[in-house]
Amino acid sequence: LVSHLGQRVVGYEGHVYAASVRTEPTYQTLHMQVREAEVQTSSKPSVIDCDDDAENKEAREIADIISKVLDKMIKINDQNRTRNIHPHYLGPRACYDATYFVKRFLQYSQGSPSCVILGYHFLIRLIEQDGDLELNSFTIQRLLLVALMLGYKSLEDLEIRNSFWAQIGGFPRSEVNRLEADALRRLGFRLHLDPADYAALLGRVRATPE
Repeated sequence: LVSHLGQRVVGYEGHVYAASVRTEPTYQTLHMQVREAEVQTSSKPSVIDCDDDAENKEAREIADIISKVLDKMIKINDQNRTRNIHPHYLGPRACYDATYFVKRFLQYSQGSPSCVILGYHFLIRLIEQDGDLELNSFTIQRLLLVALMLGYKSLEDLEIRNSFWAQIGGFPRSEVNRLEADALRRLGFRLHLDPADYAALLGRVRATPE
């Protein structure tokens, strides 16, 4: 993860941030994955199901904790809506929670759980940056998608175009492009995370009370 972070470059408007690119999945393949996920239940305890190898186990556990943290954040913010949210990030009230959305993101993109960890880091930075964003049932569709998308593009070599992210998020590609450019601007185009900061982030997530 650390070595990957040191090799990424920043782009926007659909450009991948990875240093190398492999063949991307076809539109038909991704669309079929989207439709299949719509009819699946969310009864599985983990946000992603894969081989229980040592490299991914910790990241999966942390991603599960992050999903629960985001669920609580949404519940609290829905009850106490005090911020004037930037209109670009507002949408209809979502009928799903963050756990479902994270699982959906991982299943469609087939990215590693580490993308969720880095996406969470970007999400918190975005929320704390200008005071006009918060994660609630009206922003989860756009705000959480763009944060996870940046996490994916910062870590993974496989390029997924923004038209595919639009399919995952359920809104037009033009909005994905606009949100990506806005989020990058808010983050100062700084997507690198130092090893010490990454370790500190994992520590804070592990210490989150149940």
